[in-house]
Amino acid sequence: MTIATKIDGFIIVITISGQIELGVLAEFIIKNIDSWNRKPVLWDMTATDLRNISDQQIIEFAKSIASPDAKRSGAEAAIVAPEDLQFGLARMYKIFAEFASTQIIRHVFRTIAEAKSWLLDENHPYK
Repeated sequence: MTIATKIDGFIIVITISGQIELGVLAEFIIKNIDSWNRKPVLWDMTATDLRNISDQQIIEFAKSIASPDAKRSGAEAAIVAPEDLQFGLARMYKIFAEFASTQIIRHVFRTIAEAKSWLLDENHPYK
């Protein structure tokens, strides 16, 4: 799995490629979350392989990052998941993250254009 980060205007774009490793991803989030502040984050999972992920793993992942997520309370994150499996698992994660009491506003999209449009809406607190 590779994780690449870039800044696109106001948005932090994080691209995950290859077979997902949730432990590695959790470590990445914990290590970098302070630098994101309340900026919007676009998680591009277009090239992410999620075939070996179970619902229990998603639940545990959501719980493992609930405390670090609290640092970004009120921030927004868009998850781009174009394939059906990616989209379904991303929506499942969104729900589990809400149950884990994370305070980030998340939405799942099929395209990067839709995600950027939502993140760049004029009602965002960083504007």
